[in-house]
Amino acid sequence: MSAPKVSFQVRLRSRSSLGAVTARVTAALGGDFQPVANREFDPGEAMEAALLGLVVDIIGDPSAAEGEEVTYIVRGLTRPDVEAELEVDAPTISIGEFVLAVMRTVDDPGWYIADERELRDEAGV
Repeated sequence: MSAPKVSFQVRLRSRSSLGAVTARVTAALGGDFQPVANREFDPGEAMEAALLGLVVDIIGDPSAAEGEEVTYIVRGLTRPDVEAELEVDAPTISIGEFVLAVMRTVDDPGWYIADERELRDEAGV
C-alpha cells in the first residue's frame, strides 16, 4: 500500500497522576487507554490505546512520588499491523503540531513538543 507512516509526540509537565493525565488525554483525543506492561514499559509506567491506525502511549514515571512533577509523554506511532502493509521505505509524517493544537485547545496550554536539547538530554547525548 502506498501511504506514509504517521507519528506524533507531545508532552506535559504536571503533578497529576498518570490516571488523571490519561483521563485528560482521553477527553481530548478519544481512545480506550489501558495499562500496558511489555518489553518497553514497566508496570504502572504507561497507558496505551489504538486509534486512527496508531498505537498511542501515555508515558509517565512510576517512581515519582505523589505530587511530584512528571514530564508525561503522549506519542503515537503507526500500528504494527498497518505498518506491515505499507511500503518498506514509506516516509513518516508528523502530526505533532496538530495534536499539540488539540491538546492546548481542549486541555491545557502547557502541552509542548520537546526541543532538540530536551531530546538529547534524555538520550544522554
